[in-house]
Amino acid sequence: MDGFKIGPLFADDASAAESLMLGLVKEAGGPVVIDVPEASAHPTAEGIVQRHGLTEVFRCARMYTGGRPAIALDKVFGITSLELG
Repeated sequence: MDGFKIGPLFADDASAAESLMLGLVKEAGGPVVIDVPEASAHPTAEGIVQRHGLTEVFRCARMYTGGRPAIALDKVFGITSLELG
C-alpha cells in the first residue's frame, strides 16, 4: 500500500476522535488507511467512517486468549495496526 496508516486512534469521545483523524488525514496529504473496530463493537466509530465516505478494504476478527482484556473499548476508534500486532 502506498500512503499512510492511522493506528491506534484512542479518544475520550467521537468528536475528539474525528478531529484527530481529520487532522492526521490533512497532514498526510495522501491516501490514508485506518483499521476501525467493527460496527457491532463500536457503532460510534462506524458513524465517523460513514460520514467521511471511507470504504472497507478487508475485515478481520478480534480474538483473545484468556478472556477479554479490561479496556475501555468505547475509547478505541482505530485499532493498533495489524502489522504491529
